[in-house]
Amino acid sequence: MPRGEPNRFNAAWHAGLRDHFAGNYRRARAELAEANRLLPELPDVRRITLENDERLKREPLLPWTQVAIGMLVVSAAGWRSCCSAGGSETASGSAPRKSCGSSRAEPPTILDVRASDAYARSPVRIPRSVHVALESLGDGGSVPADAARVVVAYCT
Repeated sequence: MPRGEPNRFNAAWHAGLRDHFAGNYRRARAELAEANRLLPELPDVRRITLENDERLKREPLLPWTQVAIGMLVVSAAGWRSCCSAGGSETASGSAPRKSCGSSRAEPPTILDVRASDAYARSPVRIPRSVHVALESLGDGGSVPADAARVVVAYCT
C-alpha cells in the first residue's frame, strides 16, 4: 500500500480511538476488534482494547444524565400545571383549592420532624423551620403550626 493513502487498519483504528475517547465504549469495541484482526496483537491496540473493556464493565446500564433531564422536565411540567390550574372546576362542580401556594402571601410552616438524635448530630438547620421530634408526633402531640397556613414536613 502506498504511503499516505488510507487503509482499512487506519480507518478501524482511528474510528475505535474516536469512539473510545468520546465515551462510546460499545461502538469502540467493534472497531478495535477489527483493527486487531487486521494487524494482530499490536501493543497499542491491545492496551486500548483492554482499557476500553474495563470502562465498558463500569458503564452504567442507564444513561443517567438523560434520565435526570427527563425527570426535571416532567417535574417542571407538573409544577406548572399545578400552579396554573387554579381557575378550573372539578367534575363535582366545586373549584379546587390551590395546592401550590403561589397566590398566598404567607410562607408555609416548615416542620423539621427528624429524629431527635439525628437532629442533634446534624449541622444542617432549615431556615425558619420548627423542629418537632418525630417521637412526639407518634404520641399524639400537637403540631406547633397555624391551621390556616400550609404545613410542609421534612423528614429523612
